Amino acid sequence: KLDQISVPTAKEFDESIKPNPKKKGRPKAYSDASMIVFFAIMTLKGFNEFRAQHRWLLAHPLWILKLKLPKLPSRRTISRRYKDVYSKLVSRTIMPKSAFLK
Repeated sequence: KLDQISVPTAKEFDESIKPNPKKKGRPKAYSDASMIVFFAIMTLKGFNEFRAQHRWLLAHPLWILKLKLPKLPSRRTISRRYKDVYSKLVSRTIMPKSAFLK
């Protein structure tokens, strides 16, 4: 069941992927681990559009806590983080590219 999914801590995931040295800009508010689990859940539920994913989170605020997100991400943030996580996963060959194709 999706309700029983546990999210690895951000520290556990972030330690497995070395961050870019001294990346400029604001630090990420949402961990890569939380976003990967969120995108996996959305894929399983069949929500492929970022607007639908945002609306689902808005309608299910308990999942914001379960995913260990500090707050509801905006649609733009969901889109931007999807692209960021996609490039990391593909570059590390954790998941095949076909897993992300719509």
